[in-house]
Amino acid sequence: MLVIALILAWPTRSEAQLAAAVRHAAIPIRSIDPSDDAFADLEPLIAKIGTAQVVVLGEATHSEGATSAAKARLVRFLHQRMGFEVLAWEAGFTETARMNAALRSAVPIRQATEYLMRGGWDETIYTQPLFQYARETWSTPRPLWMAGFDEGRPPHGADGFNEMLAWLVRRAPWLAPSTQALEAARALAARVYGYLGPDTTAPPVRDYQRSVVERLASAVERDRDALRSVFSDADLRDIRVALRNLTLDDEMRGRLLSKDTAMRRSWERDRERLMATRLAFIRDSLYPGRKVIVWAATGHLVREIASIKPLDPAIHYAADQRQEGDYVAQEVGRDLYIIAFTTYGGTTGELFAVGDERTPYSGADSVPEPPAGSFEAAAHTVGQPYLFVDLRSEPVNDPLAGRFVARPLGMIPSDAEWRRHVDAFFFIDQNGPEIHLTRYR
Repeated sequence: MLVIALILAWPTRSEAQLAAAVRHAAIPIRSIDPSDDAFADLEPLIAKIGTAQVVVLGEATHSEGATSAAKARLVRFLHQRMGFEVLAWEAGFTETARMNAALRSAVPIRQATEYLMRGGWDETIYTQPLFQYARETWSTPRPLWMAGFDEGRPPHGADGFNEMLAWLVRRAPWLAPSTQALEAARALAARVYGYLGPDTTAPPVRDYQRSVVERLASAVERDRDALRSVFSDADLRDIRVALRNLTLDDEMRGRLLSKDTAMRRSWERDRERLMATRLAFIRDSLYPGRKVIVWAATGHLVREIASIKPLDPAIHYAADQRQEGDYVAQEVGRDLYIIAFTTYGGTTGELFAVGDERTPYSGADSVPEPPAGSFEAAAHTVGQPYLFVDLRSEPVNDPLAGRFVARPLGMIPSDAEWRRHVDAFFFIDQNGPEIHLTRYR
C-alpha cells in the first residue's frame, strides 16, 4: 500500500520535467519595490530582452497589487538600464497626454495622475513611486514620456477634448462653428467619455453631434497650412488626433453598448486593431526612434490567441481572432518582447480608501490554486517569491518550449505552446489586491 501511495503521489514525468526546466531557467528576482533601483537582480534580463524595441508588461487581470508594483520597478529598470523612453498605457490618448503635461508641471502628483483614468492604475499605492520617478526624469536629458493607445477614459477625456476645442477656436477663430455646434461637440465628448450606460440620445441628435466634429476635422485638414502660422506641427497633430479619436470612439462605444452579439463581437475585434494602430502612431509619429514600454493586460498583446486552449470547455477563442499583439508582431517581429505576469496564490481585488465616494470593497478574492503540472505549480516549488523565466531562448527540446498549462490570461488555466504567444513569464508566488488612495479632492 505504501508503494502504491508513493506512486500516486509522485509527479508524472512531464510534470517533473517542467518543474526541472523551470528551476533551471528561472532568474530569482529580489524585490518588486517600485522605489528599489538597486538593479543587480534584474541585470540578467538585459541579455534576455536583447535589442527589442517594444517590451510589453502584461498583467493577467487589472486587480493585482504585487503585479503593479513589479511592473513599476521594471519600468524604472528598462528606462535607466536599457534606454526605453516611452511608457504607453492601455488608456486614452488625450488623457495620457494631459497627464504627461501635468507631470512636467508643479501640479501635485495625485492630481496629475487623475487624468489617466478613474480609479485604476492612476491611484494605487504601487504606481505612485513610478509617477514620482517620471516627474524626476524631466530634470534629466532623457525624460520618461507617457502615452495612451486605447479609447478615451471617463471622466477626463471630455475635459481634455473641451480644452483642445476652446484652444483651437481661440487661436483660429475663422474655424469657430456656431454656438449650437460647439455645444453639440461638447455634448458628444461628454457622452463618449462619460461613464458607460444606456445611450438615450436620439439618433438625429447623435448624427448632428458627430457631423459637427467631422466637419471641424475636415476644416483643420483643409486649412493646415494656415493653421501652421498659429500652431506648431506637434500641436496641430494633437488637434487632428483628438478630433479623429472622438468620432472613432463614438462609433466604438455604440458597438460596446449594443445588445446585439455580433456588434459586441465587432467591438472586441476592432478595438484590438484600433489599439494597435494607435500604438504604431506613438512609435512611428509621436516618439519615432524611441524604445517603448507597454503597460496593459496580457490578453491584448498576446500573439496567436486562437491556438491557446483553456481547460474550461466553456471558454474558447475564435479561430479568426487577432489581438493587438498580432498586429504589433506583424510590424516589428522579434523587436517585440512580451513579459506575461502570472501568480500562484494570494489575493486580488481593489481596495478603496476610507472616505472614497465609491462603495468600499472590504475584502479580496483568493487566487485559486493552479492545476497540478502547470507552470505556476512548478514555479511555486522553486521556493522563491519572484521569478523571471525567459521562454524565447529555450532550445526546442526543452519542456518550456513545448505545450504546458499556464494561466497568464485572466488567471484561466490554458494549454498552449506558450513561447508562441509570449516571450517570458514574471512569476509572483503570492499576490495581493490593488490598494487605492483617497482622491486628492
